[in-house]
Parts: sequence; C-alpha cells; structure tokens
Amino acid sequence: MLALAGCANYKAITNFAGETTKMTGAVRQEIQQVAKLCNDAADVRVLLSESTPTGDVEAAKELKKSCGLTGDATVAFQDVTVDTLELYARTLLAMVDDKQFEVRSSIQGTAKKLGALKDKDGASIVNPKKVTAVASVLSLLADVLVKAEREEGIRRLVAAGPDLVANARVLRNFFVDEAQQSNYDGWLTTTARVSRGSEISVGMGKPMAVAEPIRTAEMRRQIGVTSKAIDSRLAKAGKAGDVPTKIVAAIDAWIASVPVFQQEALKSDPRALLNQLDDFRTKTLEARDAIEAGF
Repeated sequence: MLALAGCANYKAITNFAGETTKMTGAVRQEIQQVAKLCNDAADVRVLLSESTPTGDVEAAKELKKSCGLTGDATVAFQDVTVDTLELYARTLLAMVDDKQFEVRSSIQGTAKKLGALKDKDGASIVNPKKVTAVASVLSLLADVLVKAEREEGIRRLVAAGPDLVANARVLRNFFVDEAQQSNYDGWLTTTARVSRGSEISVGMGKPMAVAEPIRTAEMRRQIGVTSKAIDSRLAKAGKAGDVPTKIVAAIDAWIASVPVFQQEALKSDPRALLNQLDDFRTKTLEARDAIEAGF
C-alpha cells in the first residue's frame, strides 16, 4: 500500500502534473495548427471555385471535410486523447488542492466527445482497443472525483501507470508509425494536396489576379505559409520530419517518467523522479521550439 508521508510529497506530484500539462499543451498546439493549415488551404480552394466559371464548389467543400480525417486518425479523437492526458494531470492537482469540482465538468465533456465518435449506424469509428485505452483513464478520473476521497484518490491516480502509458502510445502512434506512413504524415499529405491544387488554380486565375489583386496576393501568401509548414513536418527519405520526431521524443520521455512517478511520487525524497522530469522538460521544450519554428 502506498502511503502519503505528509504534504512535502505533493511537490513531486505537482511537478509531474505541471510538466505533463506543458507536454499536452505543445501537442495540442501542433494538432490545432495543422488542422488550421488544412482548413485554410481548403477555404482557399472553395474561394477559387466560387470565383471561376469552371469551379466545382461542392467538390471543394467535400475536400475540406477530408481535413478532419477518418477512423483512428480522426482529429477529434486525437483531441480527446490529448485532453485525457491533460485531465489526468489536472485531476492530480485538483486532488492535491482539494478542488475536485474544478475538473469534473471537463472530464464529463471529454467522455461525451469520445462517445460521440460513431458513424451513422452507431458503431465506433475508432479502433475499440484505442477507445478502451482512453476511456479507462476517463472512467478512473470520474470515479476518483465522485468518491472524493483525497488520499485514496491520489493513490489510485499514481497507480494508474499502465492505462496512462496505453493512452500515450495511442497519441504517439498518430505522429510516428514505424510500420507504415503515420496518420499525421497522411494528414500533411492531404493538406499539401489541397494547397497544391490552390496554387495551380491561383497561377491559372489571371482574370482574378487582375480583378482582385489584394485577395489574390493574400491567397498566395497563405499557400506559401502552408508549403513552408508542411515541408518542416513531412517525412523525407523514410525518416519522420523534425516536428513529429521531437513531439514523439517528448511523449517517450513522459512514458519513461510514468513508472518512476509511480515508484517515487509519494516518497519523501523523490530524487530519481525529479531527475527524470528534467529530461522530460528538455524534450518538451525542444518539441515546442520545433513546432513554433515550423511556421
């Protein structure tokens, strides 16, 4: 039985939770940025289709739907996975501060989003094993809050390592898949295809350039931004791009810290955990720098 040996132990827990939220924040930023890239590129296609006599507006709108991806790659599922890891950290902090009410509604909202990932027939659009990996963590968080037993709740959260690692591996697999093209790389390829079509259309749309030079210049600027961002992220010669490589390094450092956290979070001198968090912190900063430099 893990024993809480006074409030001094909470420093290790709050440090782990704090570094976890920094990592999830960086990953969330990347998912949001790439989603915006794809949607902005698709919006340019729609505008171009509306501005030319031969433009297929409905086809352009269908192309925009592809930015949300499908199946295990569904962007909404990646959002839920990131949210779940962050909610774990926030729940740890809430239990330490005895402010469980502050995260209850967020957990319920994320569980609802996970449950909504179904097709028109009510079947899950995501691999059931991946859904279970995420749902098990959300279920634990909800149960800990409902019972509102502070010390016992903290013990249960600290002991949840295997489920947490399974959740993180789902997220990791989105960014880099050693066996095949990752869903993230496929997302970038879709975005590049959408943007490239817009570039060709703008280049051919001389009447539009004459009639609407400012609008055309803005479209070209957006296409350039998209091209630069994608280039720093796409895999080349079989190697993952710099951004996903650094994101996965941060996720791996977090995964490596979980068993150390389980062993030392409730000790009076969790030195090994704090050393492990130093490496995790460095990897998260490197990922964040790569994300921000890729634009």
